[in-house]
Amino acid sequence: MHKKLQLQFDKIERQRVQIIESLDNIAPAILDTAPAPGKWTVLQNIQHLILIEQASISYIQKKLHYRSNIPKANWKTAIRSWSINWVLDIPLKIKSPKAFSNFPDQLNFQQVLKEWEETRIALRQLLEDFPEDLLNSGIYKHALLGKLRMIDALVFIYEHTKRHFKQIQRTLKEIDLMENVST
Repeated sequence: MHKKLQLQFDKIERQRVQIIESLDNIAPAILDTAPAPGKWTVLQNIQHLILIEQASISYIQKKLHYRSNIPKANWKTAIRSWSINWVLDIPLKIKSPKAFSNFPDQLNFQQVLKEWEETRIALRQLLEDFPEDLLNSGIYKHALLGKLRMIDALVFIYEHTKRHFKQIQRTLKEIDLMENVST
């Protein structure tokens, strides 16, 4: 794996482990409780992150398979790359596409963690096999930001996960407040 990709992968993997460890002592029923109608549970937030990673892996694998129409990175790519942090730091709610917010009625914590680990293993394999000659190409397509480099895809995963970790923390606080009111 290229050194820059390895460093960013290690960063998102530490982040994933931190999230899992922060939830380890919480009752599974709490993790699958919505703080209010129409709001996501903790597990739905994690499932959303998994769906995004899986779609990203699939898209990049498809582009690698056909190896056509992969543009070289340019100044527009640099601006898009810079925009990742800015866009995800905006405190406004960004509506998720349906494909990334369609969840089963109930989720199982252990199954969700297993799926996240399997997805992360697939991402690691993709990065280990990633051709060095495409490091500076717009191989990844983000729905809002457009074509980005592989490293930018990893930065997006990190920043997106950071945003949802904050949402997970808010969800847990809201559920705790609900329980304190009802007891």
